[in-house]
Amino acid sequence: METKELRCSACGAALHYKPGQAVITCSHCGTEYAVNDAAVAGPVLQPTGFGGDAPAYEAEVLAFLRAGQLIEAVKVVRAHTGLGLREAKELAEGLAAREGVDVPAARNKACMLIAASLLFLVVAAIIVAFILVRVG
Repeated sequence: METKELRCSACGAALHYKPGQAVITCSHCGTEYAVNDAAVAGPVLQPTGFGGDAPAYEAEVLAFLRAGQLIEAVKVVRAHTGLGLREAKELAEGLAAREGVDVPAARNKACMLIAASLLFLVVAAIIVAFILVRVG
């Protein structure tokens, strides 16, 4: 029996569908999807209305994602769900995509902030050295 992989529209986690299943339940957030074989070929599955509440740790994961800290976000997901590394990373990236957070862009912002801080320290060191030379 072939297994097709889909994504939960609520949390981005992988949904595993086997032909003939009437309901798929997201193992992460509990959202249930009523399906038939024809629905799986379409772009979106419709939630049945059961489950799907945002996990309590979602805000913490989003804060890390917005700061460009994907690894920290994955750690939080793993701590709260017990998922493996790959699944937790997929879930965090799915959440970022759902919320419109560009993880590489956020990572670039963090790198630019670090570079600006280092530049400031270098300029400050040069100024201090110049003052010490002039005074001494």
